Amino acid sequence: MMTPSTQHPHRAQDRSAPRARLIGAIGAGVASLALAIPPAMAQAAPTVAKSDVSAQAQSFVKKNADKQSHKEALEAKKQLQAKQDMIEKLNADGYDRFIVTYKKSERAASKATTRAQAWQKAGKSYGLNAKELRKTATGSHVIDLGKNLKGKQADDFMKKLAADPAVESVEPDIRLYATDLNPQDEYWQNLWGLNGSYGVNAQDAWKHTQGKGSVVAVVDTGITKHPDLDANVLPGYDFISDPKSSNDGDGRDNDGTDSGDWNDAGECGLGSGASGSSWHGSHVAGTIAAVADSQGVVGVAPEAKIVPVRVLGKCGGRLSDIADGVAWAAGAEVQGVPRNENPADVINMSLGGRGMCQAAYQEAINLATSRGTTIVVAAGNESSNAGMSQPANCQGVVTVGATDKNGKPSHYTNYGDVVDISAPGGDTRTKGGGILSTVNSGDKSPVGPSYAEYQGTSMATPHVAGIVALMKSANPEMTPAQVEQALKDTSKPVNGGCSQPCGQGLVDAGRAVKAAAGDDTPAPEPIPEPTPEPTPEPEPSPEPEPTPEPEPTPEPEPTPGPEKQLIVNGGFEGGLIPWTTNVRDLVMKDGSHAHSGNSSAAFNGWGYRSTYNLDQTVTVPANATATLSYWLKVRSDEPFPYARDTFKVLVSDGTNWTVLKTHSNVEKDRGYQQQQVDLSQFAGKKITVRFLGEEDSYYSTIFNLDDVALNVK
Repeated sequence: MMTPSTQHPHRAQDRSAPRARLIGAIGAGVASLALAIPPAMAQAAPTVAKSDVSAQAQSFVKKNADKQSHKEALEAKKQLQAKQDMIEKLNADGYDRFIVTYKKSERAASKATTRAQAWQKAGKSYGLNAKELRKTATGSHVIDLGKNLKGKQADDFMKKLAADPAVESVEPDIRLYATDLNPQDEYWQNLWGLNGSYGVNAQDAWKHTQGKGSVVAVVDTGITKHPDLDANVLPGYDFISDPKSSNDGDGRDNDGTDSGDWNDAGECGLGSGASGSSWHGSHVAGTIAAVADSQGVVGVAPEAKIVPVRVLGKCGGRLSDIADGVAWAAGAEVQGVPRNENPADVINMSLGGRGMCQAAYQEAINLATSRGTTIVVAAGNESSNAGMSQPANCQGVVTVGATDKNGKPSHYTNYGDVVDISAPGGDTRTKGGGILSTVNSGDKSPVGPSYAEYQGTSMATPHVAGIVALMKSANPEMTPAQVEQALKDTSKPVNGGCSQPCGQGLVDAGRAVKAAAGDDTPAPEPIPEPTPEPTPEPEPSPEPEPTPEPEPTPEPEPTPGPEKQLIVNGGFEGGLIPWTTNVRDLVMKDGSHAHSGNSSAAFNGWGYRSTYNLDQTVTVPANATATLSYWLKVRSDEPFPYARDTFKVLVSDGTNWTVLKTHSNVEKDRGYQQQQVDLSQFAGKKITVRFLGEEDSYYSTIFNLDDVALNVK
């Protein structure tokens, strides 16, 4: 496990570990649960150590000293330490399931007998009888060992599987959890998150649409029956594959109802306490689309429909189940499951845990967004950098932070560059300060409908998901990228600003829907035409004297034109403008890996499958000689002299992409090397130059790019 650099929180800058170890880091926070990793991995992850938790708590106290009393700060520190202790207990049992992904080129991946032989061989030394449970929506295989492996055993088992040349990646089928919430017994009929001074301005949006025609999938604990929800709930699915976690006595089925996520003491890890059912998914669903019927509460998009996708039960949910749930929600095929007849326009994921975005997560997200589905996720509640929380740090999602009733960042919300937007998440420390929505009155199993105030980024996320439903109702053709940009462009400033990055601003439903509908800009006032001045009659002029014919002058010798440079900001000292990219934080500004100046573009470096592209469009003059030059440095942990991770130079003329040069991890440890590519064939054309970094699923490679120039003459 590698320690994330403070200069670049989303991936390691210098060294990475093999994929079998690159799983994630445990974190803890004031109001969150975290995913588990094997203790062997935790030894190499400084964020796991209790001393680091103390450091986090000290930082938390310092940051909030001007906001809360010394007593409150000490209580926050106590809660943070207690949360870490609980997470360590949850991790004590290890893992009984793993996700194995085979390389697409390997035919052996399609043979169940060949796969079984590999698993049995890897588990033989532990007395295991591994069996395949199913194939995931993204083509990976979930295997069950029959008992838990922990610590070094889990680590060694993954290494043995990963040694198979046919294997692309191996990762534990981790459990993830609903982001934490704090229910309050007494609630107030106060939907300030929709119509308060620092709410989302829902009423302005309702002048255009109330969400009719939009479908929102709630990937969560399921949904209970409730008069404020029933009319808007479509058929869903229960993806919890483990009957012990489902609390309904069976595994996967076509019932997306929440049976409760309660657990008895000790069920969720050594020393874990008992917990009642949260009805988390129902609360989320109410904020999105509770019906407008003059009673109870109303959602952001009261005419949108909800598809319940149950992935969280007792002790959270497994990554493989969540990934399948995301794919199914978007309308993709999942083996053994009937296709979703109501593909979602937007998916709400108020769940997550600590660690880098795992391959199974990212593949499911990519599959969903490729089908036009926008995915909205919670930033997390640890009052720490969301760059270390998944799926908040996954690519292609809208990551949401939380604000309180006064429009300021909530005391628990995660922050950082991966946060895209903020929305009301509440603060139940004050009466009426939480987010009021639909729940059930049962302590364990469903009893009857009720309402309660919760707080968390789990509550902020459905505000944004509801707004996306309104936007898609106003303009069904919007792509996920267009939706995200419109949310940012139409946001309003967070009250008092943010001491840490909290996204573009506070989401505004009214402005976002107007932008989606295409009427966000008022028509300009007509400008009257100026009255023309009368043109005076010219005076007659005398005939000019004839002039002699000039002597002819010889034609000058042609001289070559000056050389021009077309690429703008090729050294990235100005950030990414005007480059476009599919990732965040591509530019490193600390100077440690720049060829010149202080900045360079850093591609990949995760140690699992990732794709980075960086584009700039230019016009090459006709008849010009054009040469693209750039400096590239390759840093890699790949131990073998084979091209596993690649960096390509491509050019598009608007019709086709042409690969002009390819680099790989084989070029590591050579320092910066200048490279040149002849682009004269594109003279007279408008082209897009693309740098494309592609990383496989095992060892980490970082491609540093700097001083890009396109010289023409």
